[in-house]
Amino acid sequence: MPSWLIHLIITYGYCAIFFLVFIQEIGIPTFPNEILLIYSGYLAYTGVLNIFLVLIIAVSADVSGTFLVYTVFYFGSHGLIKRKPKWLPISNKRIEFIKAKIIDYGDKGIFIGRLIPYLRGYTSVAAGIFKIRFKPFSMMIILSAIIWTGGYVILGWLAGNYRKLLSDQIAVTNQYLIAITFLLILFFLIKFLIKKYLLKNI
Repeated sequence: MPSWLIHLIITYGYCAIFFLVFIQEIGIPTFPNEILLIYSGYLAYTGVLNIFLVLIIAVSADVSGTFLVYTVFYFGSHGLIKRKPKWLPISNKRIEFIKAKIIDYGDKGIFIGRLIPYLRGYTSVAAGIFKIRFKPFSMMIILSAIIWTGGYVILGWLAGNYRKLLSDQIAVTNQYLIAITFLLILFFLIKFLIKKYLLKNI
């Protein structure tokens, strides 16, 4: 974790978590949300933050950012696609790929897309472009946010508990760091493999 990010979260707490998760969800790259969420969960374990508030704030930021992207593309997709800005990192092939998944799986396609790294943001874009109805979209988005975002927060909180259990039995102070490092390596490996698979199918 960069020192500036640690300072930001400890200084501004829940506001920083909401802001960082939100801007990531609307497509502004900052720092991987997954690491931020895991660290926020760990801070909740240490008592710096409240686990329930972290969950509510993080999930709310995820849902808010996703709905903003969906709304923008729902009402402005024609102009955006017709005169696509250079900064918009969306290829027509990728949009068509997501469209096919949504058609094949229906509302479940939105839910599945929101749980796949690199497709999470594109799913909201595609749902807006193809005018997916608000009610089924909102249900799938809220559920996926609880599982994805809430899951990483809980992971950080459990990692803190895991470290405490180990330190009660074994005099090792770096177990938490080892566990988190392993989880992060595993996470990025899975993301790499999924991206490689998706690129072959697009």
